[in-house]
Amino acid sequence: MDSFTADLKLLFVLLFISVFIAIIDTFKILEFPKRELSLICVPIEIGIYDTGVKAENQFLFIWNARKAGQENRALRLQLAQLSSDKARLEQQLAETQAQIAQNKVLSLNSFQTIVARPIGEGRYLILNKGSEDGVAVGDTVVYLNNYIGQVKSVSPRTSSIQLLADPDSTLAVYSQSERGKAKGILQGQFSSVIIMGKILHQEPISVGDLVYSEGIENNLPKGLVMGTVSKVNDNPNEVFKTAEVKPNFEVSDLEIVYIIKSL
Repeated sequence: MDSFTADLKLLFVLLFISVFIAIIDTFKILEFPKRELSLICVPIEIGIYDTGVKAENQFLFIWNARKAGQENRALRLQLAQLSSDKARLEQQLAETQAQIAQNKVLSLNSFQTIVARPIGEGRYLILNKGSEDGVAVGDTVVYLNNYIGQVKSVSPRTSSIQLLADPDSTLAVYSQSERGKAKGILQGQFSSVIIMGKILHQEPISVGDLVYSEGIENNLPKGLVMGTVSKVNDNPNEVFKTAEVKPNFEVSDLEIVYIIKSL
């Protein structure tokens, strides 16, 4: 009961104050306090409004920056995908062009070939094709009509190629020119120059002559280009004369080679 009486008294007091303020305001008695109060409140309101606008602009900046970052990441992913597609198409184009050139010098009707890419080089050239692709030890590797090497070992997905420069590489070869033919044995030297030995003194051979495979080894076609004679050593005191042969291609420059399946 006392609480209700107190609340009722407070209500009457508030009503009285409200009526009193309304009456004196009709006589413009509060005009001066209201004007002074507005001088204080208006700057505060303007400040609050400006702060709200700045906060909104800051929020929009952060939101736009985050959106731009997301779009930038998406564009980078698209660019990476386009670059990947471009590289894949360039590889396919290179393979197609190489296949056309290969067919002109090495008939696919005579030989079954496997396209391969070099993926490593040390003593042996490593190719990205192996036994799962039909590659076998002894297969011959060529580029156009040039001999590159012979498959030395295979794994399911890669193969190791013994190159001409390998000291364990020994092949029967011949040089051909207008003056005739010279036969010999091509022996690797672990260098850019390979030695063609056991050439009879009476057989003609000169700098610039091309050297070809004799084709007496298993799985090696006859007539593959081994290289070009760069120097002839003809010492009458020796049983045979020799010649230095330089391959026509740097193996490290080749992107595509062809594996000839065993004949």
